[in-house]
Amino acid sequence: MSHEKYDVRRVKLDEQQQLPEEYDALIVINPRDLNSRQKWEINRALVEGKPTFMAVQNYKWNYSVNGDVISLDKREESPGVNEFLSESGITVDEEILMDSNHQPLTISSGNPFESIFGGGMTVDLPMHIAVASDGMNKDVSITSRLGTLFYLWGSRIQLDEDDIEEAGLAVTPLFYTTDKAWTVPPERELRESDLDPPADARSYPLAVLVEGQFKDKYPGNQKPGWPKSPPPGMPPGSPQFQGESEPEDATPADKAPGKLILVGCSEMFTKSFLSKSNLDFFQNCIDAMTLGERLIEVRSTKRIDRSIGRLEPSTRTFWKMMVLGLMTVVVAGAGIARAVLLRKGRDNYRAQMQNKG
Repeated sequence: MSHEKYDVRRVKLDEQQQLPEEYDALIVINPRDLNSRQKWEINRALVEGKPTFMAVQNYKWNYSVNGDVISLDKREESPGVNEFLSESGITVDEEILMDSNHQPLTISSGNPFESIFGGGMTVDLPMHIAVASDGMNKDVSITSRLGTLFYLWGSRIQLDEDDIEEAGLAVTPLFYTTDKAWTVPPERELRESDLDPPADARSYPLAVLVEGQFKDKYPGNQKPGWPKSPPPGMPPGSPQFQGESEPEDATPADKAPGKLILVGCSEMFTKSFLSKSNLDFFQNCIDAMTLGERLIEVRSTKRIDRSIGRLEPSTRTFWKMMVLGLMTVVVAGAGIARAVLLRKGRDNYRAQMQNKG
């Protein structure tokens, strides 16, 4: 973002590093275990119309390799943003999302030679979602000319139409899963049957643009205090430094219509995956929130990745038969027909020569 001439300031959003009094947009990437004051601060930014980009991760997965066996271990991120987003009818679903259009990851098997010669074990699971261009909203400049996005371990966005209508918000989905996506309850271990799409698989929104006046989850003239933190040199578990400080006085919210871009995945914006279309999407979002959508048209002249989405096994089998089977039959049939015509022509010629003789 600094390369794009933005003045970026990183803050921990704690008592020592609070939000500045003046800023143009708020970017929240992978919030985890938000305390009461942090929720209040983000909620207040939305209510007062600050353009906000929020990428939320409910779960991350650790893969461990033992021989040819891969073990999966789910780690909860506990973002806590649904507490105030739900007031406006928008939440990040807590179920595990899967899609038939996914792509493999290569993970280390612990071999020290892998760092030199490459290698590792390839894992292809339906949580490694690939969003192809046909899943983009072509009517919005943010996503109209993007290639394939890698949506790793993400979640779907849930929209409560009644609450959204009551709040008077306008919601525009930015991109979706395929129509072969499904969810799995997070409270139980994954089963092999969970990795195949069920009969009721469908499409889900993965990122949305929300515009309008957001509801205030925490109205009143007080804001929560910051969590108590021990001074340097003191152990963090000391009882006298647990809990929160006293609530502080708060001025009434200066309400204004705002803009929120909510994405159910923050892993796609980590250093390992923030490239190509993932990077373009992020930059498009920030440009649209701060400078307007016309600037995106300059970036849209870049070459577009037109990758084809993952095909169903039956579709792949059909095209294999078309290429390997039907074309062979067509070529063989053409050869036989030509041989028959040549033979018939030769027989006709002989018959004409005999009649002349």
